Parts: sequence; structure tokens; C-alpha cells
Amino acid sequence: FVMRYSADTQTTLGLHTDASLVTGSVKLNDNYKGATLIFPRQRITNKDIPIGKMILFPGPLTHGHRVDTLTEGTKYSATFWSARYEGDLL
Repeated sequence: FVMRYSADTQTTLGLHTDASLVTGSVKLNDNYKGATLIFPRQRITNKDIPIGKMILFPGPLTHGHRVDTLTEGTKYSATFWSARYEGDLL
């Protein structure tokens, strides 16, 4: 789905993990300030990831992440989640 961060909607997202095996995130624009995706434990961000490039990370437990406050413009990003299918063997 597409995430939209703007002054009149959502400007930040608190620290959390995802209920997915693997999560993907793609920046769709760069004409905004703030709203950086941050992985505190790994000490990395998506700040220098080019538009259209996907970052993949494990959803649960190890890769808690947050989005810092948007300060200018509107940010769009596409988010993808994966899940096990019924009957999948562990």
C-alpha cells in the first residue's frame, strides 16, 4: 500500500515491528524534508536510498523501525509485506 506523510494527515510513525516475514519499502518522491525511515538497532536509515529502490528487512523482532517527523512537503512511499501461506512448512 502507499503511505502518505503530510501536515494534514500523518507526520510521523512510532517505533514498531511488522507482522510480516519480510517487509519492503520504496520511496516514491524526494521533494520533502524529514520523514526518514530509521532502524535504531541497526543504526541505518533510508535517507540515501534512491527513489524507486526497495529496501527489504525482516518484519518481526530484530528490525524495529520508525519514521521521524515530516517538516516540509508530502512524502509518499510504497510498503510491501509478506506472509507464510497456509500449509507452509517451518
